[in-house]
Amino acid sequence: MDLQLLKEKHNLRKGENVIVTNRFTGLSYQGKIYDIVNLPVNKYINDLKNVFIDYFYVSFPNNVYCQLLTRGSEIIYNYTQAIVGNIVLDNTGKIERIYRQVPFCGTELEINFHQINAMLVWRVAYDIKLDK
Repeated sequence: MDLQLLKEKHNLRKGENVIVTNRFTGLSYQGKIYDIVNLPVNKYINDLKNVFIDYFYVSFPNNVYCQLLTRGSEIIYNYTQAIVGNIVLDNTGKIERIYRQVPFCGTELEINFHQINAMLVWRVAYDIKLDK
């Protein structure tokens, strides 16, 4: 993990329109910053629990979520943090059904795709720039 990317300075603010670019594929997406939360890099690893970084939650149009969401993605669903479970796509690649994982349980619950408020955009994988 590249801590330098995670600790990179920025001047982004909640509510601003951004361009999110995948560092590996070069594909870019337009979104809006839903929230920025300053938290430890990893609260379970002693060397990282006192290193704080900004976590960026970005709202996208529904068709972009179809391209970005994968099992394990962190989202804000109905204003609450959730982890994406199984995703069922139709034969055109659109999300037909999506599930969230239930913590400490093997069960997954179906969610309403249209109630996804935002997804976590991890700066190791994505570059986030102001959309001018």
